[in-house]
Amino acid sequence: MIETVFATERQRHDGTTKLHKLPFDYESRCLLMWEEHCVECSPPYCYHHCVNYQRRKDGRCVRMQGGIRKSFETAGSLPYAAVCTFRKWAKLEALYASHPVGDAAYRRADKLNEWLSKMALGVAHALRGLLPSYAPYSRLNRYKNHWLNTCCVKDERFDLLYIDCELKDKEQVQLLVQIDQPEKVLFSQMFTLKKGSNQLSVDISTVEPNVPDTRIFITPMNEETDTTIVFTWLDLFKLKKLQNADDEQPAEKVKVVVWDLDNTLWQGTLVNDSRVVLNDEAMSVVRQLDERGILNSIASKNDYQPAFDKLKELGVDEYFLCPAINWGQKSLNIKEIAKRLNLGINSFAFVDDNIREREEVKTALPMVRVYDEKNLLRLLECDEFNVPVSESSRKRRLSYMQEVSRKQFAENFSDDYDAYLRNLGMTLEVFAVGPQNQQRCFELVSRSNQLNLTTNRYTEEEFQQLLKRDDVAAFAFGCKDKFGDYGIISFLSLQIDGSEGRITDFVVSCRVAKKKVENAIITSLKEPLAARGIQRLKAMLIRTKKNGPLSEVFRDLPFNVVSDDERQTVYELPDLQKITDSGIIKIVYT
Repeated sequence: MIETVFATERQRHDGTTKLHKLPFDYESRCLLMWEEHCVECSPPYCYHHCVNYQRRKDGRCVRMQGGIRKSFETAGSLPYAAVCTFRKWAKLEALYASHPVGDAAYRRADKLNEWLSKMALGVAHALRGLLPSYAPYSRLNRYKNHWLNTCCVKDERFDLLYIDCELKDKEQVQLLVQIDQPEKVLFSQMFTLKKGSNQLSVDISTVEPNVPDTRIFITPMNEETDTTIVFTWLDLFKLKKLQNADDEQPAEKVKVVVWDLDNTLWQGTLVNDSRVVLNDEAMSVVRQLDERGILNSIASKNDYQPAFDKLKELGVDEYFLCPAINWGQKSLNIKEIAKRLNLGINSFAFVDDNIREREEVKTALPMVRVYDEKNLLRLLECDEFNVPVSESSRKRRLSYMQEVSRKQFAENFSDDYDAYLRNLGMTLEVFAVGPQNQQRCFELVSRSNQLNLTTNRYTEEEFQQLLKRDDVAAFAFGCKDKFGDYGIISFLSLQIDGSEGRITDFVVSCRVAKKKVENAIITSLKEPLAARGIQRLKAMLIRTKKNGPLSEVFRDLPFNVVSDDERQTVYELPDLQKITDSGIIKIVYT
């Protein structure tokens, strides 16, 4: 809830609103009532002698220039953003009472609060001369705070205070975030807001719930001129816990290493001394991981622009994909990196010199491997970093950089995903498995989890023996589009029995997931299998926690379900000729 009733101007809603999405999933949010206050307030006595006093509708002081105003250009927590032009000594204040609500209840409460506030001001106007003009609204606020402190309160902790805001009129400003109880300060930290968009995550998981009169303060340190900040999100959240998080185990192999910066990737702390130098041992590991096809990223508590500029200055910025450089929790940033790279978070590793940061990630993400910055070269000797290396794996970072360009291109097509795919100009190349692509196929079988039909694992010798069998047909698949070459993205093998082919291995790289490449691969089998006299096709999906998306491919194609239980699903395609080409992806046989 936000105190917008004192706004002196109204913005008309023209129907176009940009929604700011959260970088995390949550179970509930806290019902907060944000009001404008003053850091030097002692009402009503200060109204008579303070040089900054301006009379508000209810007779109290204007803290925000023009009141807290609604802006419908952006939305997040509510259908509008809150525009706050902080005058000297102004602050935002909210009572923290453990009152969890869902999204719909939160919006209803905001509307009810605005309606009651308008009614209180109407009563004040009707009874002017009989009561102080601020009395009805002040009495309403006391009732609301009493209700928040005593009614429907649950003994529930919240995990973080998330702030999504835009600094409008200054290059930067210091923002104080403070949580107080009557006799002590629980949390106090200064954050630097830069002109433009800013996101802050404040860990409040240690704040005890239901302590009366616990308050949260948001105060820009503006001593000279007004500061305008547009708040899209200003909420406390209880995060959604990962299902079976305690049982989730790290993947067999690491695909991404997320690095801290200060005293880890470089020596020194950037905010204290801009003359930091690279940690040669750390960068040696980064380069060797890159050679192996293991991606690198960053999760660092720093201001983004100076930190990224320093990476550029040191000539290493290109090694790090989707860097998360902000003051938020590192576990949340790692989750966001995993989401942006479209990779399972259990294939991530995290390196940090700070034991508190390592423990925070261990607790929140038990499936992520965590290492300190000591003896980094030993990492390369660990089994989880010992992965097959091929020419394609050496180009993996480039392929993910190309994917960023694809996502930007996709924005031109709004919700018409098929139109986006057609305009990508995708080509699927079908190869026989041979010396030129055998290592990459083995790598796919060894590493792929999400798009893997049976999750069969082979030693290199067993894989070579599979390819030599007379009753096995094996194919490799490459993919290209207008932005670049994905390389070999799939391996498929079939066991042949007369006129029937049974798919024994089918793995697809995540880099082409949800682009209908999987469908095109099955379609491409028509020609080579027909040449072998194969008319009927079978596939057995061995169900795991990760490979559910592959079942969608068989549902989209004209396969019949022969049997289905908790462990596996058997599919059958009686007639290969029933597969029709969608025309979205061009198929080329080489």
